[in-house]
Amino acid sequence: GVFVGKVAAVFPRFSLVLPLTDSQSAVAATASGTDVQAVARGRNGSGLSLELVAPDAPVAAGDVVATSLLEEQTPAGLLIGAVATIEYVEGELFKRAELSPFASLAELSEVVIFVPFSPDSEEE
Repeated sequence: GVFVGKVAAVFPRFSLVLPLTDSQSAVAATASGTDVQAVARGRNGSGLSLELVAPDAPVAAGDVVATSLLEEQTPAGLLIGAVATIEYVEGELFKRAELSPFASLAELSEVVIFVPFSPDSEEE
């Protein structure tokens, strides 16, 4: 599965989805094959960045980035994108990576919405 966004609001006949590429969107993420935890954030609808990456984190171009176990109410392991470039300025607290998203909203024909399980809710 590929992660493309979160349901932001639910109405009687439709739901509003905030795409991951929106500048107000963010999701906990991890780089494949590492224990690196970071945040994938949208860039004004035009792309994605991986932020809050520790300077010594072993993140490299081509690494696959997916949703993390740290993201509440989002399944871990949904693909987000691949690391395209990495930026780090000596002395800064974090480095940042630009991501190439795995999915384009314009190319989607079907989506699946995950509803978090709540042990308090009753099944109908």
